[in-house]
Amino acid sequence: MNPPFDHGADVAHIKHALHFLKRDGVLVALCANGPRQHAELRPLAETWEEIPDGSFVEQGTNVRVVLLTVRR
Repeated sequence: MNPPFDHGADVAHIKHALHFLKRDGVLVALCANGPRQHAELRPLAETWEEIPDGSFVEQGTNVRVVLLTVRR
């Protein structure tokens, strides 16, 4: 999933999506690589891979991004 990043919306969006994840399911998502995401999402993540800076410049954003997975 690629949730909206504005004002921590990625954290809320990912946490909401976890309610729909079935047992043994895996959620794969992009999120901003900021302190709020580290505090709230990293403890839930099985993997946390920092995407190289500038990876989304061609799409019009220069936000630092992480690819994470959460397994239930």
